[in-house]
Amino acid sequence: MNIANQEPFISATREIIGEHGCYPLLAIGKLKEKASWQLYAGANDVIPEDANQISKYIDKYNDKLKYADELDKKFIIIEDFIPEEYINLYKQSLEYQGITINTKAHPCGYLLFNGDIRREIGLIRTISETTKKSVLCVNMEGAYLDEFGYVKNDYLIVDSVHLTHELFESIGRTVPSFDELRDMIEGDEKTWDIYKKGITCCVNQVEKASTTKKVMQYKPLTLEELAMIIAGIRPGFKTLLPTFLARELYTTGELTIDKVLEDTYHFMIYQESLMRILAFLGVPMGDSYGTIKAISKKKLKGKKLDALKITLKENWMKKIGNLDNFDKVWDVFSDSARYGFNAPHALSMGGDSAYEAWFKAHHTTKFYEVAINHYQAKNKKDKIDALIKEAMIHFGYKLGDYEFGKDNRKVNIENATIYPNMSSIKGFGEQVAEKLYELGKTKYKDFKEFLDCISGIGINRTVIDKLIKLNYFKHFGGVKKLLKFIEYYDLLNGKKAPKILTISKKIKELNIIDLIQSNSSPTLATYTKFDSNICLNEIWNVVPEVKLSVKEIINNQYKILGIITHIDSLYSKKVFYVSELEVLKSITNITVYRVKDGTSHKLKMWTTQYNKNIFEECNFLYVEKIDKKLQKAPTGEINSETGKKIYREVGGSFEFWLNKYKDVSYEFEEE
Repeated sequence: MNIANQEPFISATREIIGEHGCYPLLAIGKLKEKASWQLYAGANDVIPEDANQISKYIDKYNDKLKYADELDKKFIIIEDFIPEEYINLYKQSLEYQGITINTKAHPCGYLLFNGDIRREIGLIRTISETTKKSVLCVNMEGAYLDEFGYVKNDYLIVDSVHLTHELFESIGRTVPSFDELRDMIEGDEKTWDIYKKGITCCVNQVEKASTTKKVMQYKPLTLEELAMIIAGIRPGFKTLLPTFLARELYTTGELTIDKVLEDTYHFMIYQESLMRILAFLGVPMGDSYGTIKAISKKKLKGKKLDALKITLKENWMKKIGNLDNFDKVWDVFSDSARYGFNAPHALSMGGDSAYEAWFKAHHTTKFYEVAINHYQAKNKKDKIDALIKEAMIHFGYKLGDYEFGKDNRKVNIENATIYPNMSSIKGFGEQVAEKLYELGKTKYKDFKEFLDCISGIGINRTVIDKLIKLNYFKHFGGVKKLLKFIEYYDLLNGKKAPKILTISKKIKELNIIDLIQSNSSPTLATYTKFDSNICLNEIWNVVPEVKLSVKEIINNQYKILGIITHIDSLYSKKVFYVSELEVLKSITNITVYRVKDGTSHKLKMWTTQYNKNIFEECNFLYVEKIDKKLQKAPTGEINSETGKKIYREVGGSFEFWLNKYKDVSYEFEEE
């Protein structure tokens, strides 16, 4: 069951079958990837640089797992995060992953029992991984349920379910039933355009970039087709996916088998398709599902799997009369069995996806407002960035600034302008946003009067400096003028305006002695009867307004917000800002931001080529040319030690100028 909150379901189950008839199953905790790697590396004297690098890759894998829906976790594979040069070294630590370290409650599996689990099986006290609270769970692992004929429910917390609830709640409507959803999306061009045009951020199951491309190619037009593509993007269907996406006619090569699979256009796309094949070839329908599950969980392998193949082959011969296409069908069958989706599951996930696509198409503003606030609460900045960019690119929304006097306590969208949530800024809490909102209700004569008002109310200088750099106080003046003035304010005013001012080295450096003298009675070492109010007002009038450069604007956004949104259409499309840089032993990974249109791009280059012309994060690059792929070419030589061919790096580079960009002429000058 895909749900947002387990508690109502657990309570309902206990109400139906008894207070002690539903408890979470036991899960045995074993050393996970990072802990087992660190144990292996320490025990086997792995070079510290290599050990740390592999740990970083494992961290990225764990971050991906942390924010993924439970359904998608089994498709996130650690090998995809570790470069080829390190993979063999990492695999040597796999045997350490079998070491048992603790017991815990299963995150979603609950035993259902028509009796008292305490008496019949027994309970054990564990600590919940999610809540860190003490939990009583069944003294049995899920792996033993089938042997004893026990039943379980998976109460699977899926974030999209929670988001869907919030979306419909925002328009004062309960989530429509599945039948109502069918009517809402049938022939609804707006909904299906969400998939066709790739507007898939936060649309369940299809928002990953590679999946978005697939769904854009397939262009589903019904819930049935949406369910099929969701099942089809799983690993077991990989070889047939291009044929499916192109909507080409497909045949297994055997007309009799095609007829068995006619409702799925001859594709073995669901577990039910496989069950039909097994039943056709003599496996009792009651055993067919268990057979498929045994293959997927690798319980049916080796000689047992060979025995199944022989039985199916014999029955194939009896039914069809030849074995011409048996091996071809068997290969597809065995691939599908390992990762197969059942049809109701795919249909359910298709519904989860369609709810969000329909809402995005028909209540666009509310969709982005609710979704951004939803992920703001989870501190998922990448998701927020993606939502904002999508709204700007596909729907013409603009990103409003953080602005004093506006309500920045949560994300608001007005007149196609997205006003962000201040509490998302690192170091800012909800209290800061609340206090500034209240302060913003008052009109102030000038910036000095505002600074006087915030003294002692719990908003520190670091917060004020960050807000100034984000142009939050533009009502009072420009960024550079405010930053300069607040420096004078701290020196001359402080918490209480002094009557006697001692001339410090800092005051001398600021060249304001003349202004101080004119507002006090000077002696040899101090100035008495100093009037800081008048002096600061005069200083305000002489501090010049200096415009921020585009690089300064982007740097401020990147360093304070962690995302970049500033766009300047006058810039060349070849100008990029380096937002992320990861220099590895062989490959350097780079994420760049195009100033002209606000798009982000991931690039790779050989580290040997990077070392020839080093650049850093926050540099501008003027990129002349990018090789499409990392490539190596044979040199014709052989390594005398390994006997392998020697290659040279010919791709994975780009020609660029590392320079500063001038804001006035939009030309490059050498740095």
